[in-house]
Amino acid sequence: MEKSKTRINQSLLLTFILMVAAFWVVPSAAIAQEMVEDPATGQTWTAPEYGGTLTQAVVVFPPSCSNWWNLGWSNHLHSGVIERLAFADWAKSREIWDGRVYVVQTPEMSRGNLAESWSMPDATTWIWNIRKGVNWHDKAPMNGRQFDAKDVEWNYHRYFGMGEFKEAGPSAGMGGITFGMEIASVTATDQWTIEIKLKKPDIDMPGKMLNNYFVAHAPEQIEQYGDAKDCKTLVGTGPFELAEVVEGSSATWKKNPKYWAMDEKFPQNRLPYIDELKSLLIPDMAARLAGLRTGKIDMMGNTGDAYINSVDDMQSLQRSRPDIDIWPAYITQGGVFFLNWNLPPLDDVRVRKALQMAVDREAIAKGFFKGFGEPAPYGIAKQDGPGGYSWPYEDW
Repeated sequence: MEKSKTRINQSLLLTFILMVAAFWVVPSAAIAQEMVEDPATGQTWTAPEYGGTLTQAVVVFPPSCSNWWNLGWSNHLHSGVIERLAFADWAKSREIWDGRVYVVQTPEMSRGNLAESWSMPDATTWIWNIRKGVNWHDKAPMNGRQFDAKDVEWNYHRYFGMGEFKEAGPSAGMGGITFGMEIASVTATDQWTIEIKLKKPDIDMPGKMLNNYFVAHAPEQIEQYGDAKDCKTLVGTGPFELAEVVEGSSATWKKNPKYWAMDEKFPQNRLPYIDELKSLLIPDMAARLAGLRTGKIDMMGNTGDAYINSVDDMQSLQRSRPDIDIWPAYITQGGVFFLNWNLPPLDDVRVRKALQMAVDREAIAKGFFKGFGEPAPYGIAKQDGPGGYSWPYEDW
């Protein structure tokens, strides 16, 4: 499929964006371990080990585990329990994507998950080849049965208001799952193949299908309980089972010992590595930083929106705990606004360029953000990101 340049909504002009750093933090291991080369980076790291509990801080928990009712937000609880057909390839070389900034997820960036592979035989057809050997968790009402294409068909019918859900119409939560795609049909052509037909060609179909919030909910669970809001009833195919959610306090996931997947970087290792994942609700930044310093928590990052958004806080943490690993991740911060570039004077590209040039981003990045800010304005993707989704800033 031919790659395209940035496809920003033509009614909008994104301007005055300064990308700033948010920081992932993970304490370094204190004990000498076996070293291995990471095939994605070429760097040497400690070899992955099995066992233990990883504790992370979160700022907020969603009100339910339902992707239908709490689109995106519910991922903070159901991620790792219920899975997607495909997602970003963690084993990709960091020269292609370093994982530190949002990019449009393209086929070049993705790998199969519940779907082993995919293809587009024409501009209106998407074929998913469903992975064999995947089972639902050994929990009622799924009881460990095999996952197949019929489960995918059922979920897509539910998301798009088709088949047995036709009378309800497409109403997937906040509507983000459908991404405006005009779907003609979703059919399990056999036990391991899904065919999705569009009503008309859509140049963004790969990005939408790979970058959306589609997850495979358990059909029998939805049919028995009516929805997936209650986290206690959640059943998936993923590496973890949600063992407990204590309202206003914590969430705990236990390892699925029968998980199907192997580590992309070390294919001889079955996932997951840890026995338990725990999220502690700590809304206050000072309390989260204290938790890191004292070892109460191991990680702060994207999950639960627990980034460190202050350069001062990050540098203070570095001074007090230089052994803690910190990775900057660039995200769009507050203060962003949009202008209609179909109306004068913004319909003149020279005016838009003048507005961009009127902001001294370099001074802001160097001064206010102490060198951690990225001064180049971004559209929907990083300027040097993969897939040909944006023009380099110097070519504007």
